[in-house]
Amino acid sequence: MRFKCALLLAAIPIAAAQAAPCDDEASLAFDALARNVSVHIGSPPTLTIGSDAQVSLDWAVNARRVADDTPVYFVAASSAPMRFLGVGFLALTRDAPGPTGITFGQQQSRAVIPLHNPTADMRGSIRMQALRAGALELSWALVGRTVCGERIIAEGKSALSASPGSPQIVIQNPYDLEKPDQVVVSDDGRHRLHVFAERFRVFDVETGALVLEAQGRAPNLSPTGRFLAAYQGGRDGRMLDLFDLESGARIGSVMGPALIWQNGDSVLISGAEQYERVLVLQTLVDDATPPMREKNEFGVEELCERGFATTCRPPARLLADHEGCNGCGAAWPEVAAALSVDTGIAAR
Repeated sequence: MRFKCALLLAAIPIAAAQAAPCDDEASLAFDALARNVSVHIGSPPTLTIGSDAQVSLDWAVNARRVADDTPVYFVAASSAPMRFLGVGFLALTRDAPGPTGITFGQQQSRAVIPLHNPTADMRGSIRMQALRAGALELSWALVGRTVCGERIIAEGKSALSASPGSPQIVIQNPYDLEKPDQVVVSDDGRHRLHVFAERFRVFDVETGALVLEAQGRAPNLSPTGRFLAAYQGGRDGRMLDLFDLESGARIGSVMGPALIWQNGDSVLISGAEQYERVLVLQTLVDDATPPMREKNEFGVEELCERGFATTCRPPARLLADHEGCNGCGAAWPEVAAALSVDTGIAAR
């Protein structure tokens, strides 16, 4: 897993957790961490959805490195759906279980940094993009896992509010008589997918509002219903567009045909038979800056979206990338990747 340093902007006071009598050694280490945590939450004076709705959470633990046999996590959670920008953390959906069974922030969008990972930085910055207007609460905590159970070492919260952005014109005919080839309702009952030959529409079940309309073949919803994948182009196309139904936007593309959704749809694994390639991606993470077009080692210009060019930095959402030799006889078991959410390690 890749981590990136960021400077701490300011600090707010932290209350140390009470020591647990059953775990004296861990308690002493936790107390030292609690005394040396600083967090600053920054946002525009008014969060406006669609234009200026980014929130930054800068954190630091000014203490010696956490022992790798004592799981300790910095967790930032939001009461409202978010997308995350940058690197240095694992982003979890509200449906994803926490690492080592940590329940802080459960049923919320979360960013998790395993501080007991030997490569983890002890400071960083988490940027979040609000997707819904209304009140939202950002909470954070240092959380330890011991033989006594989950320990909140230090915590804090901040109340924010986001206002609606500029109105958008959506062309929708509620009396459309065109019959879709297939209708699929997400497992959570929130979205209804209408499938046509070369395109699709997604509606909000409760309001009937059009959430997304796009070109694509064989669209399908992820297990939690938050994401959708659909093939690009003609019948022989192998590329799949990925959409986040919370934001109503395309978030990227991968090569199929295999898609495996993991950990409450927080992680997507794609398998491309053509190149014997496996990608492991974070579905909630975007690049802080848009990808650029650069020349690869063969002098061909390409979009630095998947890190192909030697000069490209890997995209923020990429956790692992393993490619075979495009039909030279390599066995699929040799093109493998492993991800540990508990430790924050991606290996191939």
